[in-house]
Amino acid sequence: MNKHLVALKAYLTKRKTAVSAKLAQAALSPEQKTQLDTVMSQIDSAISELDAATEDATSDQLASIFSKAVETISAITDSSMQQMQSDVQSKLTALQAKITISESKGKKFSARLNHKVLKTAEGYAKDDYKPYSAGVDVTAWTPESTIEDIEIFHPLIGVAAGFNVSTTSTTAIKLRKFGVVGNAIFVAVVANHGVKPVIQMVGEQNIVNVNTFGGVVEGIADEELEDNTGLQTEIQQEALENLAQFENLSAIALLNNSAQAYSNVNFGTKPKADEKTALAAIIDQVRQALGNRTSDISLALNSSQWALLKDLRNDNGTPIDIQSVIGDVIQVVDNTLTGDNFIAFAKKFANIKIYKGKTAEWYRGIKVVSVEGTITAVYSEWRTDEQSVRVRQREVMYISDDTTVVKGTISGVVAALKSVPQP
Repeated sequence: MNKHLVALKAYLTKRKTAVSAKLAQAALSPEQKTQLDTVMSQIDSAISELDAATEDATSDQLASIFSKAVETISAITDSSMQQMQSDVQSKLTALQAKITISESKGKKFSARLNHKVLKTAEGYAKDDYKPYSAGVDVTAWTPESTIEDIEIFHPLIGVAAGFNVSTTSTTAIKLRKFGVVGNAIFVAVVANHGVKPVIQMVGEQNIVNVNTFGGVVEGIADEELEDNTGLQTEIQQEALENLAQFENLSAIALLNNSAQAYSNVNFGTKPKADEKTALAAIIDQVRQALGNRTSDISLALNSSQWALLKDLRNDNGTPIDIQSVIGDVIQVVDNTLTGDNFIAFAKKFANIKIYKGKTAEWYRGIKVVSVEGTITAVYSEWRTDEQSVRVRQREVMYISDDTTVVKGTISGVVAALKSVPQP
């Protein structure tokens, strides 16, 4: 027989054995059994034709045998694929049923130590160590997922609300400035083979450290906290409010120490200047200090001054709208500023960096009794049924460019705008 026919017969014989094994399975559906019977008859027919083929069979005969054999192999493959799909589907169905049953049950472990059961545990010698495991209730357990960090709310009061607030992981910050001497321009047009001018640079560095703001409320009676359920929260909030007030006073002191006086020469003088003109000149001085840099501008005044400015009128009593001047400015209300004092600054360069967020800690301390400055008794707050609360915050507050901070009075700026320069 032709060697190709021999190889083909061997393959078909092997497939016949596989189909016979499938037919012997009891779990076949009637449709699957009919399909396999058809395939089996096709294999038998193809093998019979191969046996009948002689060594000197013509090319047409061989081509006919091969084509029938290919159809048989295709039928076998199709049947196998259908069988595989059916098997996979049945397994998926069974798995889904298990999952459904699993989900309907609580995800719990039982944890009970029974010495009698341990004593009779099989597989261990009498004196051998017998392992014991206990679990926990995991009903509410969920797979790991992306965790979002929620930013801690940091309430700011007054001028501090105009600062740029962020966090820091270090206890000191280095403020470095590196630029051209005197802001001069040294670059020039250089002829071929000419010597280029030297750009003279200068640098400076300052270090600002984290400070701790804190205070303590002492001697709060346990009975008062027990009788008034909201008292603890109220005391805590008042203490934190006091901390924020001090933070704002520190911000004002920092700005006042860093600020420039009003001196907007480029704005010039305006004989008919009013408060609106003064606001424009103040904001313009900050913008000039910014140069090509971009930043929000904060302007702080007390509430009465803001009310007066927003009700500004001319000599005829006609309202003057100042919104065109302050529309893009952060309007900060701070009633610790007196009269018409103002502070204007670029927010980008006024920074508060929180090293450790605000905390309120309740604890038992010491109570000291004194008479005319002389200590007469010292008690633990455990003995007096009292406790104290401490509030604290660690932060660094700094101005990185003091040229962008301007302070003064609105009336003072108006007077400066109306003054006639002396020859």
